[in-house]
Amino acid sequence: MPWGPTATWCTRWPTWPPRGSKERSELIDGTPLDRAILFRILCDCAIVPHAVEGEEPLNLGRKTKVWNTAQRRAITVRDGGRCRFPGCHRSHCDIHHLHWWSKGGTTDVRGGILGCDRHHTLLHSGFRAEGDADHEVTFLRPDGTVIGTTAPAGRSPVLAAM
Repeated sequence: MPWGPTATWCTRWPTWPPRGSKERSELIDGTPLDRAILFRILCDCAIVPHAVEGEEPLNLGRKTKVWNTAQRRAITVRDGGRCRFPGCHRSHCDIHHLHWWSKGGTTDVRGGILGCDRHHTLLHSGFRAEGDADHEVTFLRPDGTVIGTTAPAGRSPVLAAM
């Protein structure tokens, strides 16, 4: 049996605490994490750091409508691992194309948001989400009335290699 990491750790770069750093550590949803626990976890896991500054290299355009692993990780980090629908805190989510791929949209991090099963279904049943996923997204009912607007939990992610 091959040996490998027991888990994958995804982190936003500013909260990534290299040894000796005094920066705060937190889970993807913003929950503070004690440094001793963090280093125990990091002892036996793969680490995927996500920078939150710079350009967005996760642009697939019209090549495919399927989100790749790097895009899923980046969108999850940006959205705090939670559905972007106003008031929802579910963490089991799909990625929704803000501009539907079937209507000419692209498969780019900036154009995808996390949506739980319930809200993703609503978005394909007359409800709408409009905006830039890296900034604000406004959710509307089928009649056009605004439900609310949400912003990412973190800042725009860029997958970084360390």
